[in-house]
Amino acid sequence: CYIATDVEEIMRRVPGITRKEAEHITKLGLTPDEQVDYAYLAYNIGLDVFYLSNQVYTARQVVTE
Repeated sequence: CYIATDVEEIMRRVPGITRKEAEHITKLGLTPDEQVDYAYLAYNIGLDVFYLSNQVYTARQVVTE
């Protein structure tokens, strides 16, 4: 079990990510560096962080205008 990155730290290092998304990312069981990396990727390529992967799809991209 890793120590989670502080939600404020994730929001500071990835401007634009919401508090709700950052809180969810800290609960995924990733290392602190992976949490920040995942938040960066999720924000910049539009991943839905709340999507639960299954046997067919591993991620879902959110398209906004």
